[in-house]
Amino acid sequence: MSVVLQAVPLRRLADRADQVIAVALYLWLCVRLLPSTFPPEHLFPLMLLLSEGLVLVFLLIRRSTDKISTNPRDWIVAFGGTLTPLLVVKTETVFLPQLGFCVILIGLILHLGAKLNLRRSFGIVPADRGVKTLGLYAFVRHPMYLGYMVAHVGFLLGAPSLWNVRSMRSPGHFWSGGFFSKNGSCRSIRTIAPIAGKCATG
Repeated sequence: MSVVLQAVPLRRLADRADQVIAVALYLWLCVRLLPSTFPPEHLFPLMLLLSEGLVLVFLLIRRSTDKISTNPRDWIVAFGGTLTPLLVVKTETVFLPQLGFCVILIGLILHLGAKLNLRRSFGIVPADRGVKTLGLYAFVRHPMYLGYMVAHVGFLLGAPSLWNVRSMRSPGHFWSGGFFSKNGSCRSIRTIAPIAGKCATG
């Protein structure tokens, strides 16, 4: 019993720690993508910042839990899949900035819709905040992943580079499991560990 009681404060601390880390990562992204002059010549970097900023907002207002994983492997997987897309940089030349803006907007709508289904049941590190099977989750196992990937493709259309391609591909080494399922439900907390946390249970 005493071991369980000691574990609860540690999990509460971990629940706050992933919020603090996420804020730091987003600020780092802002430093690299914010335009040096206004109005900016191209809007797609700002659209990506808006997309990732919404992730941060929902992360900060999410429901707290003492059932978050404290397994170091889960944290490495979760933040590995979260960090790598945030390593993108602006390029000297742009390719299809208007199309990239539109594609990012589509991705934003997708992952925002998924978050509205989750409401405050959202996080990066795997945690038991309940399983959602309604809304977009009735059709797509991980609609947020789908939205993130679409938004990342949009950024690549505007700022193609080998570095950005590698940054966007890296989460694939962390994220696993199919997008589509029969009932759209996510797996349990025990089996979701190989997925980068941004899911109905995390």
